[in-house]
Amino acid sequence: MLTAFILSCTTVQTGLNKTSSKINDLTERFERSIRDPGESMVESPEYTNKNYSCSGYKDFQLFLEHIEVVPSHISAGEDINQRLRYSLCSRNSKDINGSIKRQIIYKNYVVFSDIQQYPFKPGTWIVDVFIEVPDDVNPGEYRMEVLLKYGYKSISENSTFMVKSR
Repeated sequence: MLTAFILSCTTVQTGLNKTSSKINDLTERFERSIRDPGESMVESPEYTNKNYSCSGYKDFQLFLEHIEVVPSHISAGEDINQRLRYSLCSRNSKDINGSIKRQIIYKNYVVFSDIQQYPFKPGTWIVDVFIEVPDDVNPGEYRMEVLLKYGYKSISENSTFMVKSR
């Protein structure tokens, strides 16, 4: 009798995991659907300066706060939203010229790469791009690497997503 109870609990837990996974997938797809490509300020330069104690930096300091890929599970032929959030402390309130490099890597092979020249602006910003995943890619885990370059410095971060078989 005890064995049957344990199996029942496992079945309930598995059912909950599947439901949770479906809810997460729907939430991510909704998030992606309401996003547009481009940039938007989320915190003013004044708030960012206060938040990061920017007065302690000589000229400027760039922070890569977060990157994400939405949705995290897709089928080949769909597109992903790659979002990054950065903050720039700038004492003279000027933009800092730099670049954003994105690479998608599958089993240590670069399958997508682009570099965008980008003027980093004082404050905290979100930058959204959309990348179509080709129809003929292999299913499995992919890694999105993002590299911000400015002056002689660089910051990188990565995130993963899964491509499901059709």
